[in-house]
Amino acid sequence: MLLASSRRPASSLVDPLPLTGKLPTGAIRLFTSRPASWRTTPMVVGGSLLVVGSFVWVPLVIWLGWRKCETRKRRIIYVLVLCVVLTLPTRRWDAVVLNGLWSRFVEYFSVEVVGDDPLPKDRSAVYAVIPHGTFPFGLGVGFGQLIGFAGGVDAGPNEVSKAIKEGCSVSICPGGIAEMFWGYPKEGCLPREEYAFLQSRKGFIRMAMKHNVPVIPVYCFGNTHAMHKAKTPWVLEALSRSVTGEVWGGWETAGLLKTSLILTWGRWGLPIPYRVPLLYAVGKPLHLLHAENPTPGQIEVAHAEFCRALSDLFDRYKFYYGWGHKTLRIV
Repeated sequence: MLLASSRRPASSLVDPLPLTGKLPTGAIRLFTSRPASWRTTPMVVGGSLLVVGSFVWVPLVIWLGWRKCETRKRRIIYVLVLCVVLTLPTRRWDAVVLNGLWSRFVEYFSVEVVGDDPLPKDRSAVYAVIPHGTFPFGLGVGFGQLIGFAGGVDAGPNEVSKAIKEGCSVSICPGGIAEMFWGYPKEGCLPREEYAFLQSRKGFIRMAMKHNVPVIPVYCFGNTHAMHKAKTPWVLEALSRSVTGEVWGGWETAGLLKTSLILTWGRWGLPIPYRVPLLYAVGKPLHLLHAENPTPGQIEVAHAEFCRALSDLFDRYKFYYGWGHKTLRIV
Protein backbone atom coordinates (compact mmCIF):
# COMPACT_ATOMS: atom_id res chain seq x y z
CA MET A 1 0.00 0.00 0.00
CA LEU A 2 1.06 3.61 -0.44
CA LEU A 3 -0.29 6.93 0.70
CA ALA A 4 -0.83 9.74 -1.76
CA SER A 5 -1.11 13.32 -0.64
CA SER A 6 -1.15 16.70 -2.31
CA ARG A 7 -0.49 18.52 0.94
CA ARG A 8 2.65 18.73 3.05
CA PRO A 9 2.47 17.46 6.67
CA ALA A 10 1.26 19.86 9.30
CA SER A 11 3.76 21.08 11.88
CA SER A 12 3.50 22.03 15.52
CA LEU A 13 5.77 24.10 17.70
CA VAL A 14 6.35 21.93 20.74
CA ASP A 15 9.36 20.59 22.60
CA PRO A 16 11.65 18.23 20.62
CA LEU A 17 12.09 14.56 21.39
CA PRO A 18 14.18 13.87 24.51
CA LEU A 19 16.94 12.19 22.46
CA THR A 20 20.48 12.04 23.79
CA GLY A 21 22.17 12.88 20.49
CA LYS A 22 22.73 16.25 18.90
CA LEU A 23 20.92 17.28 15.75
CA PRO A 24 23.45 17.31 12.87
CA THR A 25 24.74 20.67 11.67
CA GLY A 26 22.41 22.18 9.10
CA ALA A 27 19.50 19.86 9.93
CA ILE A 28 16.08 21.28 10.73
CA ARG A 29 12.98 19.95 12.47
CA LEU A 30 10.13 19.59 10.02
CA PHE A 31 7.54 18.21 12.43
CA THR A 32 7.29 17.38 16.11
CA SER A 33 4.32 15.65 17.68
CA ARG A 34 2.30 17.11 20.51
CA PRO A 35 2.93 15.77 24.02
CA ALA A 36 0.90 12.68 24.82
CA SER A 37 -2.24 13.12 26.90
CA TRP A 38 -4.01 10.71 29.21
CA ARG A 39 -6.13 9.56 26.25
CA THR A 40 -3.14 8.57 24.12
CA THR A 41 -2.26 5.15 25.51
CA PRO A 42 -5.85 3.87 25.97
CA MET A 43 -6.77 4.88 22.41
CA VAL A 44 -3.64 3.31 20.94
CA VAL A 45 -4.21 0.10 22.90
CA GLY A 46 -7.81 -0.09 21.69
CA GLY A 47 -6.90 0.85 18.14
CA SER A 48 -4.08 -1.70 18.01
CA LEU A 49 -6.33 -4.50 19.24
CA LEU A 50 -8.93 -3.49 16.67
CA VAL A 51 -6.62 -2.98 13.67
CA VAL A 52 -3.43 -4.93 14.26
CA GLY A 53 -5.31 -7.56 16.22
CA SER A 54 -7.51 -8.14 13.20
CA PHE A 55 -5.01 -10.85 12.29
CA VAL A 56 -6.63 -12.83 15.13
CA TRP A 57 -10.20 -11.63 15.51
CA VAL A 58 -11.10 -11.35 11.81
CA PRO A 59 -10.33 -15.04 11.09
CA LEU A 60 -12.23 -15.92 14.29
CA VAL A 61 -15.31 -13.97 13.13
CA ILE A 62 -15.05 -15.60 9.70
CA TRP A 63 -14.86 -19.06 11.29
CA LEU A 64 -17.87 -18.36 13.53
CA GLY A 65 -19.80 -17.16 10.49
CA TRP A 66 -18.90 -20.37 8.68
CA ARG A 67 -20.20 -22.38 11.63
CA LYS A 68 -23.54 -20.57 11.33
CA CYS A 69 -23.94 -21.68 7.71
CA GLU A 70 -25.58 -25.08 8.09
CA THR A 71 -26.32 -25.82 4.45
CA ARG A 72 -24.04 -26.18 1.43
CA LYS A 73 -25.84 -23.39 -0.40
CA ARG A 74 -25.35 -20.93 2.47
CA ARG A 75 -21.65 -21.78 2.69
CA ILE A 76 -21.14 -21.14 -1.00
CA ILE A 77 -22.87 -17.77 -0.71
CA TYR A 78 -20.83 -17.01 2.42
CA VAL A 79 -17.52 -17.72 0.65
CA LEU A 80 -18.53 -15.60 -2.35
CA VAL A 81 -19.44 -12.66 -0.09
CA LEU A 82 -16.10 -12.94 1.71
CA CYS A 83 -14.21 -12.93 -1.59
CA VAL A 84 -16.04 -9.78 -2.67
CA VAL A 85 -15.43 -7.99 0.65
CA LEU A 86 -11.70 -8.80 0.78
CA THR A 87 -11.02 -7.82 -2.82
CA LEU A 88 -13.38 -4.85 -3.10
CA PRO A 89 -11.53 -1.62 -4.01
CA THR A 90 -11.68 1.04 -1.32
CA ARG A 91 -12.17 4.77 -1.59
CA ARG A 92 -10.94 7.59 0.61
CA TRP A 93 -13.22 8.03 3.62
CA ASP A 94 -12.73 11.34 5.44
CA ALA A 95 -14.20 9.91 8.65
CA VAL A 96 -11.11 7.68 8.85
CA VAL A 97 -8.66 10.34 7.68
CA LEU A 98 -9.85 12.83 10.29
CA ASN A 99 -10.22 10.28 13.08
CA GLY A 100 -8.35 11.36 16.19
CA LEU A 101 -6.90 7.87 16.56
CA TRP A 102 -4.20 8.61 13.99
CA SER A 103 -3.00 11.67 15.90
CA ARG A 104 -2.89 9.55 19.06
CA PHE A 105 -0.53 7.11 17.36
CA VAL A 106 1.69 10.05 16.42
CA GLU A 107 1.71 11.20 20.04
CA TYR A 108 2.27 7.65 21.30
CA PHE A 109 5.42 7.26 19.21
CA SER A 110 6.61 10.84 19.89
CA VAL A 111 7.07 11.24 16.15
CA GLU A 112 9.67 13.71 14.97
CA VAL A 113 10.57 14.51 11.36
CA VAL A 114 13.95 16.04 10.58
CA GLY A 115 15.79 16.86 7.38
CA ASP A 116 18.26 19.13 5.65
CA ASP A 117 15.69 21.03 3.57
CA PRO A 118 12.00 21.94 3.84
CA LEU A 119 9.71 19.42 2.16
CA PRO A 120 8.97 20.30 -1.47
CA LYS A 121 5.49 21.77 -1.76
CA ASP A 122 5.37 23.01 -5.33
CA ARG A 123 5.70 19.68 -7.15
CA SER A 124 5.09 15.95 -6.83
CA ALA A 125 7.69 13.67 -5.28
CA VAL A 126 8.21 10.00 -4.48
CA TYR A 127 9.03 9.45 -0.80
CA ALA A 128 10.80 6.09 -0.44
CA VAL A 129 10.36 5.10 3.22
CA ILE A 130 12.73 2.56 4.80
CA PRO A 131 12.28 0.19 6.59
CA HIS A 132 8.89 -1.47 6.16
CA GLY A 133 8.82 -2.84 9.72
CA THR A 134 6.18 -5.13 11.18
CA PHE A 135 3.96 -2.29 12.46
CA PRO A 136 1.66 -1.00 11.21
CA PHE A 137 1.91 -1.96 7.52
CA GLY A 138 0.10 -5.04 6.26
CA LEU A 139 -0.68 -6.61 9.64
CA GLY A 140 -3.92 -8.52 9.67
CA VAL A 141 -6.65 -9.21 7.18
CA GLY A 142 -8.62 -6.00 6.72
CA PHE A 143 -5.81 -3.55 7.49
CA GLY A 144 -5.30 -2.99 3.77
CA GLN A 145 -8.91 -1.94 3.44
CA LEU A 146 -8.54 0.48 6.36
CA ILE A 147 -5.51 2.11 4.73
CA GLY A 148 -7.63 2.50 1.62
CA PHE A 149 -10.28 4.38 3.59
CA ALA A 150 -7.51 6.66 4.90
CA GLY A 151 -6.57 7.75 1.39
CA GLY A 152 -4.08 5.04 0.52
CA VAL A 153 -4.03 3.36 -2.85
CA ASP A 154 -2.69 0.04 -4.01
CA ALA A 155 1.08 0.13 -4.43
CA GLY A 156 0.97 -1.19 -7.99
CA PRO A 157 2.77 0.68 -10.79
CA ASN A 158 -0.47 1.74 -12.50
CA GLU A 159 -1.92 3.23 -9.30
CA VAL A 160 1.33 5.05 -8.47
CA SER A 161 1.59 6.42 -11.99
CA LYS A 162 -1.98 7.70 -11.83
CA ALA A 163 -1.42 9.38 -8.45
CA ILE A 164 1.69 11.19 -9.72
CA LYS A 165 -0.08 12.35 -12.87
CA GLU A 166 -2.80 13.84 -10.66
CA GLY A 167 -0.17 15.98 -8.94
CA CYS A 168 0.09 13.95 -5.73
CA SER A 169 3.19 13.07 -3.82
CA VAL A 170 3.39 9.39 -2.93
CA SER A 171 4.99 7.56 -0.02
CA ILE A 172 5.97 3.97 -0.61
CA CYS A 173 8.01 1.27 1.14
CA PRO A 174 10.16 -0.26 -1.63
CA GLY A 175 11.17 -3.22 0.55
CA GLY A 176 7.58 -4.39 0.82
CA ILE A 177 6.60 -7.63 2.53
CA ALA A 178 10.08 -9.12 2.02
CA GLU A 179 11.69 -6.43 4.19
CA MET A 180 9.47 -7.39 7.14
CA PHE A 181 11.36 -10.67 7.46
CA TRP A 182 14.83 -9.14 7.43
CA GLY A 183 16.56 -8.34 10.69
CA TYR A 184 17.26 -10.19 13.91
CA PRO A 185 16.30 -12.99 14.72
CA LYS A 186 16.44 -14.01 11.03
CA GLU A 187 19.37 -16.35 10.43
CA GLY A 188 22.47 -14.40 9.45
CA CYS A 189 21.13 -11.09 10.83
CA LEU A 190 22.69 -9.26 13.76
CA PRO A 191 21.03 -7.06 16.43
CA ARG A 192 23.48 -4.23 15.72
CA GLU A 193 22.46 -4.05 12.06
CA GLU A 194 19.44 -2.58 10.29
CA TYR A 195 18.40 -3.90 6.89
CA ALA A 196 17.00 -2.34 3.73
CA PHE A 197 15.73 -4.81 1.13
CA LEU A 198 16.57 -2.76 -1.95
CA GLN A 199 19.00 -4.53 -4.27
CA SER A 200 16.21 -6.01 -6.38
CA ARG A 201 13.70 -3.17 -5.86
CA LYS A 202 14.06 -0.64 -8.66
CA GLY A 203 10.48 -0.11 -9.79
CA PHE A 204 10.10 3.14 -7.82
CA ILE A 205 13.27 4.47 -9.46
CA ARG A 206 11.91 3.68 -12.91
CA MET A 207 8.63 5.39 -12.02
CA ALA A 208 10.36 8.58 -10.83
CA MET A 209 12.51 8.72 -13.96
CA LYS A 210 9.48 8.22 -16.20
CA HIS A 211 7.44 11.03 -14.61
CA ASN A 212 10.41 13.34 -13.95
CA VAL A 213 9.73 13.66 -10.22
CA PRO A 214 12.36 13.64 -7.47
CA VAL A 215 12.90 10.65 -5.20
CA ILE A 216 13.31 11.51 -1.52
CA PRO A 217 14.86 8.88 0.78
CA VAL A 218 13.26 8.62 4.22
CA TYR A 219 14.58 6.46 7.05
CA CYS A 220 12.34 5.78 10.05
CA PHE A 221 14.52 5.13 13.10
CA GLY A 222 12.83 2.91 15.69
CA ASN A 223 10.31 1.33 13.32
CA THR A 224 11.90 -2.12 13.60
CA HIS A 225 11.71 -1.98 17.41
CA ALA A 226 8.01 -1.20 17.71
CA MET A 227 7.15 -4.93 17.74
CA HIS A 228 8.96 -8.18 18.47
CA LYS A 229 8.91 -10.89 15.85
CA ALA A 230 9.60 -14.59 16.01
CA LYS A 231 12.08 -16.36 13.78
CA THR A 232 10.02 -17.29 10.75
CA PRO A 233 10.52 -20.59 8.87
CA TRP A 234 11.55 -20.02 5.26
CA VAL A 235 8.40 -21.82 4.12
CA LEU A 236 6.15 -19.18 5.73
CA GLU A 237 8.30 -16.38 4.37
CA ALA A 238 8.06 -17.78 0.85
CA LEU A 239 4.31 -18.34 1.25
CA SER A 240 3.81 -14.79 2.54
CA ARG A 241 5.47 -13.31 -0.51
CA SER A 242 3.54 -15.55 -2.86
CA VAL A 243 0.09 -14.81 -1.42
CA THR A 244 0.71 -11.10 -0.89
CA GLY A 245 2.01 -10.31 -4.31
CA GLU A 246 4.67 -10.77 -6.93
CA VAL A 247 7.58 -8.66 -8.02
CA TRP A 248 7.25 -7.22 -11.51
CA GLY A 249 10.38 -5.45 -12.68
CA GLY A 250 11.51 -4.65 -9.15
CA TRP A 251 8.02 -3.66 -7.97
CA GLU A 252 6.12 -5.73 -5.41
CA THR A 253 2.41 -5.80 -6.19
CA ALA A 254 -0.25 -6.21 -3.53
CA GLY A 255 -1.96 -9.59 -3.35
CA LEU A 256 -5.31 -10.86 -2.18
CA LEU A 257 -4.73 -11.00 1.58
CA LYS A 258 -2.58 -7.85 1.89
CA THR A 259 -0.88 -9.45 4.89
CA SER A 260 2.12 -11.55 5.87
CA LEU A 261 2.38 -14.82 7.75
CA ILE A 262 4.63 -13.61 10.55
CA LEU A 263 4.30 -13.96 14.32
CA THR A 264 4.69 -10.60 16.02
CA TRP A 265 3.83 -9.18 19.43
CA GLY A 266 4.36 -6.10 21.56
CA ARG A 267 3.33 -4.93 25.03
CA TRP A 268 1.96 -7.62 27.35
CA GLY A 269 2.43 -10.17 24.59
CA LEU A 270 -0.41 -8.57 22.61
CA PRO A 271 -0.47 -6.88 19.17
CA ILE A 272 0.18 -3.52 20.82
CA PRO A 273 3.35 -1.69 19.77
CA TYR A 274 5.99 -0.72 22.26
CA ARG A 275 6.19 2.97 22.98
CA VAL A 276 9.39 3.77 21.14
CA PRO A 277 10.15 7.19 19.63
CA LEU A 278 10.02 7.26 15.84
CA LEU A 279 12.40 9.59 14.07
CA TYR A 280 11.81 10.18 10.36
CA ALA A 281 14.99 11.43 8.70
CA VAL A 282 14.21 12.99 5.32
CA GLY A 283 17.01 13.21 2.79
CA LYS A 284 17.57 15.71 0.00
CA PRO A 285 15.49 15.25 -3.16
CA LEU A 286 17.28 13.23 -5.83
CA HIS A 287 16.63 14.67 -9.26
CA LEU A 288 17.17 11.69 -11.52
CA LEU A 289 17.54 11.50 -15.27
CA HIS A 290 14.21 12.03 -17.05
CA ALA A 291 13.54 9.16 -19.43
CA GLU A 292 10.16 7.92 -20.60
CA ASN A 293 11.58 4.42 -21.04
CA PRO A 294 14.84 4.30 -19.08
CA THR A 295 17.36 1.62 -19.99
CA PRO A 296 18.50 -0.99 -17.43
CA GLY A 297 21.84 0.79 -17.24
CA GLN A 298 20.25 4.16 -16.51
CA ILE A 299 18.04 2.62 -13.84
CA GLU A 300 21.06 0.91 -12.26
CA VAL A 301 22.96 4.20 -12.02
CA ALA A 302 19.99 6.02 -10.48
CA HIS A 303 19.30 3.14 -8.07
CA ALA A 304 22.93 3.16 -6.89
CA GLU A 305 22.63 6.93 -6.29
CA PHE A 306 19.55 6.35 -4.13
CA CYS A 307 21.26 3.58 -2.10
CA ARG A 308 24.25 5.83 -1.42
CA ALA A 309 21.97 8.67 -0.35
CA LEU A 310 20.04 6.36 1.98
CA SER A 311 23.24 5.05 3.60
CA ASP A 312 24.53 8.60 4.08
CA LEU A 313 21.17 9.63 5.55
CA PHE A 314 21.27 6.76 8.07
CA ASP A 315 24.84 7.55 9.13
CA ARG A 316 24.07 11.27 9.42
CA TYR A 317 21.18 10.89 11.86
CA LYS A 318 21.87 7.64 13.71
CA PHE A 319 23.86 9.39 16.46
CA TYR A 320 21.03 11.84 17.09
CA TYR A 321 18.65 8.93 17.61
CA GLY A 322 21.14 7.11 19.85
CA TRP A 323 21.99 4.36 17.36
CA GLY A 324 25.62 5.28 16.85
CA HIS A 325 26.58 1.61 17.23
CA LYS A 326 24.32 0.45 14.40
CA THR A 327 25.04 0.03 10.70
CA LEU A 328 22.69 -0.15 7.73
CA ARG A 329 23.00 -3.08 5.35
CA ILE A 330 21.38 -2.93 1.93
CA VAL A 331 20.40 -6.45 0.88
